[in-house]
Amino acid sequence: MNSTCTFGCGVVARETAGGKYSVIYSFTGASDGFNPAGGLAEDSSGNIYGATLNGGSSGDGVIYKITP
Repeated sequence: MNSTCTFGCGVVARETAGGKYSVIYSFTGASDGFNPAGGLAEDSSGNIYGATLNGGSSGDGVIYKITP
């Protein structure tokens, strides 16, 4: 885990029945980025898109895609 992630780097989660949440992806703070920003977008195939403020190859964040 990246040292900047002492309290977590962020997760993408889906609400399940009964108002509980299921974690789909946990950010590591490395090349996948950390500190998710803004909302998420979902396309007609169920792919989820979002962005992080930090991490990635330049340290300036990433745009990510999570497939179902």
